[in-house]
Amino acid sequence: MDAAGRYVAGELSADGARWHSTSPLAAGARYTVRVSTEDGDGAPGRKVLTFETGMPSAKKTLDVAFGPKAGAYGVGQPVTAELSQPVADPAQRAIVERALKVRSTPAVEGAWHWVDDKKLHYRPKEYWPAHATVQVTSALSGIKIGDRLWGGKAEPLTITTDDRVVAVTDAAAHTLTLFKDGEEVRQIPVTTGKPGFETRNGVKVVLGKEPFVRMRSSTVGIAEGSSESYDLPVYFATRVTWSGEYVHAAPWSVGSQGSANVSHGCVGMSTANAEWFFGAVQEGDLVEVVNSDGETMEPFGNGFGDWNLDWAKWTTGSALTGGAGGTADQDAARLRPRWCDRPPYALCSLFCRSREASAPANSTGSTGSATAASARLHVASHASWGRAMSNSTGGHRNTSSLICRHSPMPPMGTASPSSTQTSMPPLSSSLITAAGVAHSTNSTTGTSGAGRRPVASRTCSRVLESSL
Repeated sequence: MDAAGRYVAGELSADGARWHSTSPLAAGARYTVRVSTEDGDGAPGRKVLTFETGMPSAKKTLDVAFGPKAGAYGVGQPVTAELSQPVADPAQRAIVERALKVRSTPAVEGAWHWVDDKKLHYRPKEYWPAHATVQVTSALSGIKIGDRLWGGKAEPLTITTDDRVVAVTDAAAHTLTLFKDGEEVRQIPVTTGKPGFETRNGVKVVLGKEPFVRMRSSTVGIAEGSSESYDLPVYFATRVTWSGEYVHAAPWSVGSQGSANVSHGCVGMSTANAEWFFGAVQEGDLVEVVNSDGETMEPFGNGFGDWNLDWAKWTTGSALTGGAGGTADQDAARLRPRWCDRPPYALCSLFCRSREASAPANSTGSTGSATAASARLHVASHASWGRAMSNSTGGHRNTSSLICRHSPMPPMGTASPSSTQTSMPPLSSSLITAAGVAHSTNSTTGTSGAGRRPVASRTCSRVLESSL
C-alpha cells in the first residue's frame, strides 16, 4: 500500500511464483510491501520492504470536472464527468473509470457510460432514491493512465435528491399528470407539437427554469416571415432540451389545450397552470412524453436523455462492465482469498490440493472442510516480486506474498479437533499469510509432529478472485 493507505490490486501467477499488479502505481509515491510466507510445517516468516516511484520528466495531466453543481436535484439527475484530455484507448478508459467513484446513500446499482472521448455520464439502473445523498470522487491523482498521461486534479462533488417527481405528458390525451412519490398530484390540460413539429417521445430531465424567455422561430430553423414563424414573450418556461423544448405558459392556445395539438413542439398550458408547474418542479425532475408521433428523445447531446437507454444498452458504454451490469459499490478491485478445504486449512490466496498418501492407524472421522471466512485480501504492493524473495526468510520456501485482514478461523466442518489433523499457526495477528508457499512437488513424507497426517505432495493453483 502507499503512504495514503491505499491498497493496490494484483494477482499471483498460476504457479504461485510471481505476483504482479492489476492497477497502476501513483507517481512520486512511497509503497510498503509486507511479505508473509509459510514453510511446509506452517511456520510463518515475514519481511517488510519499501520502495518509491519517481516523477515523470514530461507529462500531461488529466483533470476531471464533475457535474452538476453541488445542491439538491430531482431523482433523474445524471452525474457527469468532463475530462481535460481525450481518452480513446479501452485500457486507458478502464483506468480512468475505475478511479471515478460514485457512492449513494442508500446504495443503488449504477454505472458510468462514455458519451465520447472526453465525457462520461453516471446513472443508476433505476432512478435515484428520493432523499438520497450522492458523493462523487476521483482517485486519479498521480496515476499513470498512458504514455506521458497522468491523472490530475478533481474536486469532489456531493448532491442530494428530493421527492420523486415525474410529469407524464400524454400527447394523445392532451394532458400532463404530475406524480409525487408515486401519488398523482394534479392533471393539467395541455397542447403538444402539431404535425411536422411533433413533441419528442421519451424521458427528459428538467434542465432549468426561466421565468421569461423570448421565443423566436428563427432560432429553431423556421424562416422569418413564413406561415410558421413566431416571436413571442413566454413566461414560466421549464426547459427539457437544449434545442428549445419547454413546458411553458401558452395563453394563445388555451382554446386547444386538452383537445388538440397545435404547438411547434413545446408542451403548452394556461398561464396559471404553467406558474403552478414552474413551482412544483426543479432541475433533475422527470418529464416523460408518451403517445406522440414524434421521434424518441436522443440519449445524449440535447439534454439528459440518458433514461431512454435500457440498462443493458447503458452498460455497454462502460469500459469496466461492457454490458455485464453495474455495481452498487465503485470500490477499486480487490482480491479475495478462499479457505483450503483440506489440511492444513490455511487461509491462502492459493488453493492447495493435498494428495494424502495415507492416514495414521488411529485416525477416525472425517477430515472436514473449512467454511468460507469473511476475509478480504488487500494487496500490499504493486511491483512484480519474483523468485528473488525465495531466500528472504531462512529455511522457508517462499514466493511473493500478500496481506489480508481476517476474522477468526471458522469451525472445521463436522470433524472434531484431534492430533490427527494437520495444525496451522495460531491466528494471533490481523495480518496473516495470504499468499502461501508455492509448495514443492518433491515428496515430503514422514510426520512433523505426533499423529500428523503425512502429505505426499501439494500442488497449488490460483483461486484469486476480483470483486469488480
